Amino acid sequence: MSCLSFSLFALPATGPTESPPAVSSGVGGWGDGGGQLCSDEFAEEFASVGAAAEGEWEDAIDIGIEEDSSAAAAAGTSSGELGGMNGCGGEEAPGIDPTTLWRKMPIAANLVAAGDFAGALHLLRRRLGLLRVAPFEEIFQRVFEGSWMYMKGHSFTPSLALPLTTGVAAGRSGLPQGVLAPPRVVSCSFMVTLIREAHKLVTGGKFAEALAAFRQALLTLAIAMAESHEEEQQLLEMLEICRNYTAGMALETARLALGEKDAKRNLELVAYFSCCRLQPSHAFLVLRRALSVAWKSQNYITAASFARRLLAGNYAGLKGAEEEVAKAKKVLMICEQKGTDAIQINYEPAEAENLLLCNSSLTRLPPGSPFIRCGFCGGIARSDLQGQLCNVCQVGELGSCGVSRLVLVLRLASVPALLQLSVKYQ
Repeated sequence: MSCLSFSLFALPATGPTESPPAVSSGVGGWGDGGGQLCSDEFAEEFASVGAAAEGEWEDAIDIGIEEDSSAAAAAGTSSGELGGMNGCGGEEAPGIDPTTLWRKMPIAANLVAAGDFAGALHLLRRRLGLLRVAPFEEIFQRVFEGSWMYMKGHSFTPSLALPLTTGVAAGRSGLPQGVLAPPRVVSCSFMVTLIREAHKLVTGGKFAEALAAFRQALLTLAIAMAESHEEEQQLLEMLEICRNYTAGMALETARLALGEKDAKRNLELVAYFSCCRLQPSHAFLVLRRALSVAWKSQNYITAASFARRLLAGNYAGLKGAEEEVAKAKKVLMICEQKGTDAIQINYEPAEAENLLLCNSSLTRLPPGSPFIRCGFCGGIARSDLQGQLCNVCQVGELGSCGVSRLVLVLRLASVPALLQLSVKYQ
């Protein structure tokens, strides 16, 4: 399938359409004789025949019926099956391009489907408080390509682009009833697939790839649409999952980049990673790693806290969980006997369930410290970072307040109400 190439910020300007070249009277071997149909002599003969009609040929067709002007007019305008709306003889009323109305609705997904990337970005900037929009280019392009089909034409002719629709809208897709709705490319099922693939990367220990995958899923949620409150809750839960995993992958990639040259920072980052809210199978792997790092650094008090959390979790059915739990019990006994930490780190085991982490500096914030959130993903940062770029999504502004929720719930709406919204965000 061929596709159109779109730039995120500037679509190529189209110049005035050139008029087709005039058709020559003589073409190729058929143009001999200067394009004259007949010689001057023949032209004079035909003219004399026309003049002779005034004499012997002056009688016209006479069938005893006078010409009816109204009938003649009707004959000139009535085209039967070959004209009007059913044939080729009459002019048909042009149909309504569904993308025209899609562009008027204040819904980012519809604007992207219609190819109005600039309008979608303007809408998202105002609603979500974005500082960067370049990362959305790839997402917009994929959604746009998934909303159109291209039919191959004849030789030397461009392909015919046709917008895909899901049938006549009945209050769906934010469009009034009776309008062809665009395909809902970014749906709940689509997002589940993205997140599932990102989870596989985490399980495989590919943290850099997982970081990129979860961040991409986070940005894709910006143009997700829910058709019910149940779907809205699911998408909001996915937003939290993507935010937590993105923060966790950022911590682990930063820790792995350190190596073993900074034992204190290494311990802090793995401790913060263990506080991210991950699914049980991944939480088990993180706690096991944190326990090993703390044990090797002779931070026995910290290691004991990891061992207790590992033993308190429900990891039944996980491969190798029984053996690791047995090891954790032994480590806990030894750590409780030693009861010391060789390295003092900025981490309190008692805050494991509600750790306040600055995602920009990757440091712990003491309880009660002022903090701000990203207007897009909700990532937390120190209050003195107001107006800076969020390190979680890398598109939102810290401390900004969007004018609406991330997920749009579609409801029945009339055309005037939707058009009022479109004017509001212009």
